[in-house]
Amino acid sequence: MLLEKAFNEGAVVIIDEMNSSPMMEHTLNAMLMGFHPETHERPLKPGFMLLGTQNPISMAGRRATSTALQTHHYNASRTDKAGTNRHT
Repeated sequence: MLLEKAFNEGAVVIIDEMNSSPMMEHTLNAMLMGFHPETHERPLKPGFMLLGTQNPISMAGRRATSTALQTHHYNASRTDKAGTNRHT
């Protein structure tokens, strides 16, 4: 799995529109806490980071991020050209 490879190599992963489909939440939570979700082993090299974008849950097909996953987030927001505040 590409995500597992990135975890072990200490790579940065970019996921666009994280909240538009069901994510591998258990896997992401474990990896962001620094261990493999199945083996509970630490990565071979530290530094794994996840950068993700998401749209407001008011948009069709978007889901709220779980509290567990939110604890690993740094949130930033921007205002689009229409003046709507977007949270990421």
